[in-house]
Amino acid sequence: MILSKIEDRPQKEVAEIMDTSIKAVESLLQRAKQTIQKKLTESEGF
Repeated sequence: MILSKIEDRPQKEVAEIMDTSIKAVESLLQRAKQTIQKKLTESEGF
């Protein structure tokens, strides 16, 4: 998440840095977004 969103690196570069596939990076980013959304929703009491 940090490499992609904060450091603004393309997914291809993130995949190379993490030594994984672009599909794996996409999956990890999606799960991270879902986790963040869930935590924020829980903390807001919704």
